[in-house]
Order: sequence, then C-alpha cells, then structure tokens
Amino acid sequence: MARSLLLLTILSLTTGLSVARRCQNITIPISISSRNGVFSLATPANDVDVTDFVLNNFRAGVNYTDDVLQGYKTIQANYNLAATYCTPESGHGKSLQVLTHGVGINRYYWDFSYNNYNYSYVDRALAQGYSTLIYDRLGVGESSRGDPIQELQASLEVSALHQLTKLLRQSKVPGIKTKFDKIFHVGHSFGSILTYGLTTKYPEDSDGIVLTGFSIDETFFAWFGYASNWVVANSNPALKQFPNGYVALGTAQAFQAVAFAPSNFDLALPAAANSIAQPIPIGEILTIGSPQEVSNPFKGPVLVIDGDRDLIFCGGNCSSSTPSAAELVRPKFTKVTDFEAVIVPQTGHLLNFEYSHPATYSAIINFLNRHV
Repeated sequence: MARSLLLLTILSLTTGLSVARRCQNITIPISISSRNGVFSLATPANDVDVTDFVLNNFRAGVNYTDDVLQGYKTIQANYNLAATYCTPESGHGKSLQVLTHGVGINRYYWDFSYNNYNYSYVDRALAQGYSTLIYDRLGVGESSRGDPIQELQASLEVSALHQLTKLLRQSKVPGIKTKFDKIFHVGHSFGSILTYGLTTKYPEDSDGIVLTGFSIDETFFAWFGYASNWVVANSNPALKQFPNGYVALGTAQAFQAVAFAPSNFDLALPAAANSIAQPIPIGEILTIGSPQEVSNPFKGPVLVIDGDRDLIFCGGNCSSSTPSAAELVRPKFTKVTDFEAVIVPQTGHLLNFEYSHPATYSAIINFLNRHV
C-alpha cells in the first residue's frame, strides 16, 4: 500500500529555506537517432480540427495511434537543448539531479520564481547539497523544434534524455566539467514517462529515478484530453510562433481541472504560471503511452509519487484502487529491490504548484538522500 504523507511532520525540511545558489544557462548540442512513427494525420488547422482530433484520439475502445500509424522511420538529427545548471554555493556536491518536465510547461516548472521561489524544487535540492540540471524538452521552450507530428514524439525525447545523460557522465556538457558520483533522474508526468522509457532502454543510465505524477494506468488519459479544451496553439498570442500541429489549453478553467486539487492552491498562481506555459506537439500526444508499455529492467531505487486528486492518471482519486495508482507501477520493475510509492493527500497532478508541495519535496529528497 502506498504511504500517505502527514504534512505537519515534514515541513521542516523544505520550508523557510534561503538558498545561496550558482546557476548558469547553457546550450547543449546533441546528435541523436530515433525510431519514430509515421502517421497519416492531416495537421489540424483550426479549433474544429483540434476537437475532431481529441474526439478521435480519446475514443473509448479505439487505439487511434494504431489507426493512423503507417509505419516507422528513423530520425537522425542534431538539436540544441536549452538548460539551466545550478549548484549550491558551497560547491557542486557528489550527486546531480536531472529534472524532466511534462507537457504544457517548460523547464521552470522545477524552478518556478513565483512568490520568491517558494515553489522551487531546485532550491530544495540545492539546500540538501545536490546540483541540478533542468532543461527544455525538444519542441518547446528555448530548445530546438521540429515537425510536431512526425518528429516530436516520445521516442525522440527518450533519445535526447539518453544523449544528455551520456554527455553528463562523460563530462562533455558545456559548462559542466564535474564528474558526479551519482546521477539521479526526476520526472514529472510526461517527463516521468520519458524517465521510465530511459531506464527501460538504457537501464545503466541512472543511479535512481523519481516518477512524479505517474502511473501505468492509461484509463483516464481521455479525461485529460477532454478536460483540456485544447485549441490551436498559435491562436494564443503568447504562442503565435508555433506552427499548426501544436495544441494548447483553451481556458483557465481547463488548466485548473487538469492540474489542481480543489482548494489546495494559491488562486493567483495559475495566472503566474502562464509565464512558463508551452504548447503540446500532437506527435507527443499520439505516443504518450508508448514508453511505459513494457516491463523495466532497471535495478536502481525507484520512487513513484502521485497527488491523491490527480485527474490524468487516477481520475481524481489515486487512492480508489488497491493497490494505489503509484503502487501499481511496482510490478513493472522486475529487478528493483528498493521501490517506494507515495500518495500526497488533497493534491492534484501539478504537485509542485500546490500548497502541499513541501510534502512532495520532502518525500523526494528523503528518498534520494538514502541513496547518495
């Protein structure tokens, strides 16, 4: 059974911290190869097309990805990843956390500046002596872009994370010459799916993984699609530079529905989060579940942590099943000896942005501290 956190007993680790940090923005060139799906899908050109795509893709009993899949093609290309590397003021430490964000946001999900960085996971990690690397996934933020249907898919993102990790271990990332004793991977939502995919294909890449906002049950993905009220991304003036083939949340209410638990967030935060909002390439939607379809040979420590009111993976109740949504992941890791599942009470999908974020951060850091 998943462990449920009592917030009052753990706030001391993660609140009231004033963190001295050293951060630098860097650009990381990568050369990668990926086996991508070739989809016979016309690029949605307006909101009606987007709604048609949602209705087709999330239809019960239908695998729309298979329906539009024509075959496979190998993508070989060079890209740039935009990243921010941070170390404690005291030095780089022995361990690095590589943090992968989900869809609809950029890398600053992990280092959100709102309310004087009160919601920054990076600050909490630095305070515990870790170095951190946050990066914009391909297709969003300041990283390289590509065809939003045929190129920007889960497989390509896994390849990018693998190459990034390889360069870090070889001390070949510009501006990061430290050779860390351990590299941990922490993901959120789609970032967790990619982290799972990384350790499935390259189990030696990581010394430990944390999967936040994650489960293997795709039953409620349709709820995500319907509740998001997606529109053509470039109809939003802030996202006008993105071509057709990207979608974005249609309303503030849609953001609330897919992201938050009732009455557990600062009412001004969703508007502030517009500063890190990003669109979603349709290729990622079509392939979002593919990395987690197979068992994982990873042998290192694994933490899965979900908000109890997560809509996307649990239909708003991650404790409704026995075992819980987080605990359901355990059988996928056939060789792991240290697996922990945590449910954070009264918390939605965006765990970092809820009032309960100190509980989430404590669970992650306490877990990793045992494996440094």
